[in-house]
Amino acid sequence: MTMTLLLAAGCNFLDFDETSGDYTREDMYKTYSNIRSMLTNVYGYMPNKDIADVGSAMRECGCDDAEYGDPDASVQNFGNGNWSPLSTVDTKWDLYNGIRAANEFLESVKTVDLSIYKYDVKYALQMEHIHYYPYEARVLRAHYLFELARRYGDIPMPLKMLSIDEANSIAKTSFDDVVDFIDKECAECADSLPKSYIGMLDDEFGRVTRGFARAVRAKALLYAASPLHNPTADKAKWLKAAAAAQELIESGDYTLDPGMKVNNTTSGEIVMVIMRSESQSLERNNFPLRMTEGERTGMTGTYPTQELVDAFQTAGGYDITLGSDGWHTDDPEFDVTKPYAGRDPRFESTILANGMICKGLEIETFEGGADWSATRAQKGTVTGY
Repeated sequence: MTMTLLLAAGCNFLDFDETSGDYTREDMYKTYSNIRSMLTNVYGYMPNKDIADVGSAMRECGCDDAEYGDPDASVQNFGNGNWSPLSTVDTKWDLYNGIRAANEFLESVKTVDLSIYKYDVKYALQMEHIHYYPYEARVLRAHYLFELARRYGDIPMPLKMLSIDEANSIAKTSFDDVVDFIDKECAECADSLPKSYIGMLDDEFGRVTRGFARAVRAKALLYAASPLHNPTADKAKWLKAAAAAQELIESGDYTLDPGMKVNNTTSGEIVMVIMRSESQSLERNNFPLRMTEGERTGMTGTYPTQELVDAFQTAGGYDITLGSDGWHTDDPEFDVTKPYAGRDPRFESTILANGMICKGLEIETFEGGADWSATRAQKGTVTGY
C-alpha cells in the first residue's frame, strides 16, 4: 500500500501575477493536480506546533500542569505577568490567511470541469476525491474559526473572499454565533465525508474525515458550554455539547488503543494527525538528563507539576493529594507510603516520579539524587517530576 499525506507547508497559491505568463487563478482549477495543490494550501495553515517561538516547550508549560526549564523562555509570559495585548504568545491571526484560502477554494471549485480527462484511467478516482474537497475545505475553515474564537471570543467571520474595503470594514460576529456556524457546518459536512481515505486514490492519510468534523463540532460546543462563555450555566449548552461528544464516541469510527499509544497510523484513537520525519527531539529535550547522553542543549525540558500529579486519581477512583503533612486519600485500598503505585494507569504513561523505573534506571529526584539539580542550569527536573 502506498501511503501519502496531503498536509504540506502553507504556500501562497493565491497571489497570481496575471501578466507574468505563469499560472492564473483559472489555470489552477483546470487539472486535478493543481486543484489538489490548492486544497493542500488550505491544509497548510493547520496549527501544528505547541508554541512556535519557545522551541521545545509543550503547551502545558503555559498553565499549572508543567514548568519549563528555561526561566527566560517566552512561554513563561503566561505566568509572569508579561503576557498582554502588546506582548502576545500564540496569536494565530495568520489563520485568517487559511480562511481566505478556504473561501477562495470554495468559490473556485464550484465551476471545475475536468471532463476533458474522462478517458484517463484515474479519472473516476480523481473525481471521487474532488467530490470530498469542498467538504474538507469547509471543515478546515470551521476549525480555523474555532481556533480564533477560542482565543478571542467575538471575531470577524468572513465566509467569502473580501475586497480591501470589505476587509477593512467587516464587523465582529459574536462567539455564540461563530460556534453556531461551526456546529451546523461540521454536522452537515460530516454526513458527506468518509470515515477514511485508505482504499481510495493514493491511500492518503491526514485528511479531514467525518470523525474530525464531528470532533471539531464537539470541541466548539464544549467551549461554548464552559463557564467562560456560559456564565449562567445554561444546562442546554452542556447537554448539546455532551450529545455531540456522544455522537462521536458512538459512531464506531474510533476505538481505545489497548497499548495507550497513538504515535502510529494504525491506532484506533487517531482523529487527525500531522506526520513528521523521525526525530528524537521529544526524548532529548524531556527525558531525564542522564538518559540523553549529553545531547541536550540549553535549559529545555517540560517538567510536570504537583498539580498535574494530583490530577491522577487512585485506581479506585479516589482523589489523592500531597499536603504539608503527607499524602491524603479516602481510598481504603491505597497505600499512601507508595503514592506513585496504584494510580490511574495513565499516570505511568505521563509522569516519571521518584522511585519509578525508566530505561532500566530508577528515577532519583530527591535532593542529591541522580535526577535532581540544585540549579536550572544543571538541567535536572525543576519540579521533582
